[in-house]
Amino acid sequence: MKKILTMILTMALIFTIVPCSTRTVEAASLKKPAKTKITYTKYVGTDNYGRSVVALYYKKLSKNCKYYEIQASRSKSFPNNSNTLKYATPNNSMTKVYLKVTTKSKGNWYIRVRGVNYKSSNSSKKSYGNWSPTKKVYVK
Repeated sequence: MKKILTMILTMALIFTIVPCSTRTVEAASLKKPAKTKITYTKYVGTDNYGRSVVALYYKKLSKNCKYYEIQASRSKSFPNNSNTLKYATPNNSMTKVYLKVTTKSKGNWYIRVRGVNYKSSNSSKKSYGNWSPTKKVYVK
């Protein structure tokens, strides 16, 4: 009788199901976007309000990217107070964005782009891609 009880207890211990954490599965499936590339920047002119306009073309990422962050700065090192803009992904393969800069900020501007991925629109967990190499554009 003791042998039967010990066999039943060992079988129960062996086949005990341990629940997995769902958070680790979600974090593992959220992939980091690839590094994008700025293909072309050009000073276009001014708009009706006197702001300088810069055209920016960058290569669209095909996977793991929900939107793009574009950062513009007067400094090559991009300090913490740099302007960061968020843009949704258009359907075409090349992406064109017009950046509007105040007229007081004439001179060289440095621009870079990165992709951002997330699970749902209200998700606080985001995966950021690496910044693209910076491009310099002269704003008149």
